[in-house]
Amino acid sequence: MKLLFFVRRSEQAEAIQKYGIVRKNDGRQIAAGAALFSEMDKQDCLFVCVKQHQLEDVLPWIQRKNAQTPLFFIQNGMGHLEIIKKMQQPAFAGVVEHGSIVVNDYTYRHTGCGAISFASEHVHKQLLEKIVSKLSSQDFQFQIRSDMLFMLSEKLAVNAVINPLTAIFDVDNGQILHNTHLNCLAEQLCEEACNVLGLEIRVMWDRVMEVAEKTSANISSMRKDLHENRKTENDAISGYILKRAKKKCTLYRVRLACCQSHGTERGSVM
Repeated sequence: MKLLFFVRRSEQAEAIQKYGIVRKNDGRQIAAGAALFSEMDKQDCLFVCVKQHQLEDVLPWIQRKNAQTPLFFIQNGMGHLEIIKKMQQPAFAGVVEHGSIVVNDYTYRHTGCGAISFASEHVHKQLLEKIVSKLSSQDFQFQIRSDMLFMLSEKLAVNAVINPLTAIFDVDNGQILHNTHLNCLAEQLCEEACNVLGLEIRVMWDRVMEVAEKTSANISSMRKDLHENRKTENDAISGYILKRAKKKCTLYRVRLACCQSHGTERGSVM
């Protein structure tokens, strides 16, 4: 199966064409092609890996040549569920348990191993099974989950704790474990998220601690976005929970305001 990246900048496309994708940990090079979004042609399947707030810009390019192509959405948050439900073509939602850091246009550093999970509406279950069986390997595992809503809710609860706290206080993920004040805040946020999403609090709190430990030295994506003055995914993460909450979530509202300030008020929740 040929790996092809569609990117926004010609410089990145040229770099990937020249070097492939390079894993900095061991220097391994993965052969890959690259082209601009505007050059997108018909594909066997597409993995949509942009952030939640970038979907509206990307989908029109996809629809021009791939209106029937199976789409795999890998975003934080759950706002894209509505997009998937409205699509006429096969569309699947996924969550990624790997950790990675972008080094440059064609190089990444792998910071944590895991699996990539996908779920589907039942009408496309056989197609999903067929594609996943071709993609999955012992070194890079794909798996199928039976409940899309539950799968995404679990991931959202973890992201809703780790991402904003590490962004506001400008700390690595491991500080959720080791800083007493942050740990207390994290537990309260986890409880709020679980109450809104209908998840078991103790189970998810253990999951949050597990992820924080496995990614203890990582910079969360939201923290990195603030450092680079980019729009965060907080609307897709905290915002989704706020919209579904039946009562005020004080900590979420404070956190939402802090993250939207692009880091100018880091630590103000203390």
